Amino acid sequence: MTLTGQSYAIRRVGALPAASSSRNPQIEPVFDLYKFQVSAIVRVAPGWSVQAGYGLDIAGRNIGRGRQWVAAVWKTF
Repeated sequence: MTLTGQSYAIRRVGALPAASSSRNPQIEPVFDLYKFQVSAIVRVAPGWSVQAGYGLDIAGRNIGRGRQWVAAVWKTF
Protein backbone atom coordinates (compact mmCIF):
# COMPACT_ATOMS: atom_id res chain seq x y z
CA MET A 1 0.00 0.00 0.00
CA THR A 2 1.16 3.51 -0.82
CA LEU A 3 -0.09 6.62 1.01
CA THR A 4 0.16 9.85 -0.92
CA GLY A 5 -0.55 13.50 -0.25
CA GLN A 6 -0.98 16.01 -3.05
CA SER A 7 -1.51 19.74 -3.08
CA TYR A 8 -2.74 21.96 -5.89
CA ALA A 9 -2.52 25.73 -6.24
CA ILE A 10 -4.40 27.73 -8.84
CA ARG A 11 -3.39 31.41 -8.80
CA ARG A 12 -4.86 34.31 -10.69
CA VAL A 13 -2.74 36.55 -12.88
CA GLY A 14 -3.13 40.22 -12.00
CA ALA A 15 -5.29 41.94 -9.43
CA LEU A 16 -8.81 40.90 -8.55
CA PRO A 17 -11.43 43.23 -10.03
CA ALA A 18 -13.34 45.55 -7.72
CA ALA A 19 -16.50 43.87 -6.47
CA SER A 20 -19.73 45.43 -7.69
CA SER A 21 -23.36 44.45 -7.41
CA SER A 22 -23.59 43.78 -11.18
CA ARG A 23 -20.99 41.00 -11.15
CA ASN A 24 -21.63 37.36 -10.37
CA PRO A 25 -18.64 35.96 -8.38
CA GLN A 26 -19.59 32.42 -9.42
CA ILE A 27 -18.75 33.09 -13.09
CA GLU A 28 -15.77 35.45 -12.73
CA PRO A 29 -12.61 33.81 -14.13
CA VAL A 30 -10.38 35.60 -11.59
CA PHE A 31 -9.84 33.49 -8.45
CA ASP A 32 -7.31 31.74 -6.19
CA LEU A 33 -7.73 28.14 -5.02
CA TYR A 34 -5.55 25.90 -2.83
CA LYS A 35 -6.44 22.23 -2.46
CA PHE A 36 -5.02 19.27 -0.52
CA GLN A 37 -5.72 15.60 -1.15
CA VAL A 38 -4.68 12.42 0.65
CA SER A 39 -5.20 8.92 -0.73
CA ALA A 40 -4.14 5.30 -0.45
CA ILE A 41 -3.13 3.14 -3.41
CA VAL A 42 -3.43 -0.64 -3.05
CA ARG A 43 -2.22 -3.27 -5.51
CA VAL A 44 -5.08 -5.69 -6.19
CA ALA A 45 -3.49 -7.82 -8.93
CA PRO A 46 -0.22 -7.88 -10.86
CA GLY A 47 -0.17 -4.61 -12.80
CA TRP A 48 -3.45 -3.29 -11.30
CA SER A 49 -3.96 -0.88 -8.39
CA VAL A 50 -6.91 0.90 -6.82
CA GLN A 51 -6.72 4.42 -5.40
CA ALA A 52 -9.15 5.90 -2.85
CA GLY A 53 -8.90 9.18 -1.00
CA TYR A 54 -10.37 12.48 0.07
CA GLY A 55 -9.56 16.06 -0.84
CA LEU A 56 -10.61 19.49 0.36
CA ASP A 57 -10.12 23.12 -0.49
CA ILE A 58 -7.96 24.65 2.24
CA ALA A 59 -8.01 28.28 1.07
CA GLY A 60 -9.35 30.39 -1.73
CA ARG A 61 -10.52 33.79 -2.85
CA ASN A 62 -13.49 34.67 -5.05
CA ILE A 63 -14.56 31.01 -5.19
CA GLY A 64 -16.68 28.63 -3.14
CA ARG A 65 -15.02 25.96 -1.02
CA GLY A 66 -15.46 22.29 -1.76
CA ARG A 67 -14.59 18.74 -0.80
CA GLN A 68 -14.29 15.66 -2.96
CA TRP A 69 -13.83 11.91 -2.87
CA VAL A 70 -11.11 10.44 -5.09
CA ALA A 71 -11.34 7.02 -6.74
CA ALA A 72 -9.20 5.57 -9.50
CA VAL A 73 -8.12 2.29 -11.09
CA TRP A 74 -4.51 2.19 -12.25
CA LYS A 75 -2.90 -0.11 -14.79
CA THR A 76 0.79 -0.59 -13.73
CA PHE A 77 0.97 2.10 -11.00
